[in-house]
Amino acid sequence: MANKGLQPELAVLKAPDFIGLVHAVGGKGRRFTSVNDIAALPDALTGAVAVGGLRLFEITINANVELAVSSEIAEHLR
Repeated sequence: MANKGLQPELAVLKAPDFIGLVHAVGGKGRRFTSVNDIAALPDALTGAVAVGGLRLFEITINANVELAVSSEIAEHLR
């Protein structure tokens, strides 16, 4: 958004704590926040399948990475 001259805070949405929610109902969750974390995702998925039960894997995104579609969206916001 900033690269398009728009206010970046317009695109920042507060997400609910999905990990806390899944823990509250008896499940297990894990948040992945970096490329290094993502490397552990296959093992985490395999382990979750082996154990069973409610599982949540949350993968956060980097707000500083501009998607190709961003310029198209920005055009409609001006």
